[in-house]
Amino acid sequence: MPSAPDGSIFGLFSEAGLTEDGETTAPPTTPPTDPPTAFPAPAILSFTPPSGALATTDAIRIRFNRTMDTGSCSTTGSIGTATATWSTTVYPNDTVTFTGAWVTGMERYFEVSGCATPDALAVGSQYRIWSVFNSGTLRYVRQGASALNDGLTASTPIPDLQTAIDALSGCAGACAILIHEGTYTASSPIQMKEKVSLFGSYESGFSARRTKDYDSIIERSGCVDPCITLFADNTVSSATIVEGLRVQGGAGSATSIAFDVSGCPTIQMNHIRGGGGFTQSIGLRLNGTCATSVELNIIRGGDSPDTATALLAGDTPMTVNGNYIYGGTDPAAIGTGIALSGTTTNKLIVNNMVYGGPVLKSVGMNLVGTGTLLKIYHNTIIAGNASTTTSIGVQVDSQLEVFSNHIEASGTNSFCVYEADYLPASSLKLERNNLWNCTVVLFDYDTASDLTSIAALTAAGYTLNYRLAPAFLNPAGNDFRFTDSSPCLLTQGGHPGPLYAEDGWGSSRPGADGFTSVGAYEHDGACVP
Repeated sequence: MPSAPDGSIFGLFSEAGLTEDGETTAPPTTPPTDPPTAFPAPAILSFTPPSGALATTDAIRIRFNRTMDTGSCSTTGSIGTATATWSTTVYPNDTVTFTGAWVTGMERYFEVSGCATPDALAVGSQYRIWSVFNSGTLRYVRQGASALNDGLTASTPIPDLQTAIDALSGCAGACAILIHEGTYTASSPIQMKEKVSLFGSYESGFSARRTKDYDSIIERSGCVDPCITLFADNTVSSATIVEGLRVQGGAGSATSIAFDVSGCPTIQMNHIRGGGGFTQSIGLRLNGTCATSVELNIIRGGDSPDTATALLAGDTPMTVNGNYIYGGTDPAAIGTGIALSGTTTNKLIVNNMVYGGPVLKSVGMNLVGTGTLLKIYHNTIIAGNASTTTSIGVQVDSQLEVFSNHIEASGTNSFCVYEADYLPASSLKLERNNLWNCTVVLFDYDTASDLTSIAALTAAGYTLNYRLAPAFLNPAGNDFRFTDSSPCLLTQGGHPGPLYAEDGWGSSRPGADGFTSVGAYEHDGACVP
């Protein structure tokens, strides 16, 4: 699973102690005059190239803050065999360069371990994950660059993203575009191409990358209805990666869609935000019929005064994992975090932080006619606030499993779970969820009854649900991890499955204590019995 995208929500992106671009502090340019005994503990100053795209011929360079033992480092991983060459940047043998015929493919892993100084002071293991592409299949884009450049190297980028995509259209294997920080404004939708991946948030002439900054910004101008910023048609497969971008929906039309998908690209570590459509704004719309992975993104519905939906999908098999999903912002709007329809099976919604938004009607998840194998596992779902007229945590009308979620709803009329249609016996399975703060625990469509207590959940399929006050670490800062003051039934009472091997932070589930927690994040500390 890729590293988490946003420090305020998921934890800072880090690679074994490094900052995201591999730099710790400003490295010295001359050796200090202190004797060696005063040297700092050995550490890595830089590890380049940054994560993202790597060419098969690229050199991998690690610089240390001390002279190192040239025989100490070893390498492992799926990237291929590496040959080490040592050199001097400031101190003798403080820099090692690895070369090799790197193996192409997605998420290739490279780890360096055992590195130590001549007096055996060790540096911890470090790693990178790249998608590796054949040499010559990469293009570089930077705002403000000369249109006369060829885009073939980091020093000769071109300014226009669509031009770079079109130049790689039809590439025989896999290709990629590295996008420098900057704002890329298009007067029509940016059209993706099959196997042309987009990697954003590069900085410092492509020598560094900070994906959590989302500072490669794609936006629209001159909108006509519908106003779409980025578009992937039905030829775009999972071999095409979209990573490290901020995709911003436009304004000035009835419908604003930031990212419209008819294929099934791999969508990870982006900030996708709907615009200000008069009638509706949508962050991410999935229309394809092939399996789609949506992981570790921030997805926002936008600012429509009517209807704002962060993630809207129809007949798309999908895994939606570890995202921060926020519906609407306008107080007069209907805001929905996730809205699913269609009859396609095999939808997994897991480990997400989902808000409906502080709007007139707030819905965490609206799951209508969604097939027979929909799984809602380990999400933290919050709908509405004190000013909301109607809030619904999860709205359902079809067969599905709702297991180990924290579901919370606030406002004048608040429902944790709302049945929108008749459901056959046992078709809705509610198990080990915390149904909190809502006036109505479950609205039962069959009997038109408001069930207001856990004890009222007696139908087949309703098992071991809770109604307990959580103690979150910093909910005002969007940190919904449990603290040690939370009830043990919440920190240790999740489905023992485990239903998914990782939580929303990428930590193991079950945790070190052997239990699984309710909601998106595992808690291994103390708890209140």
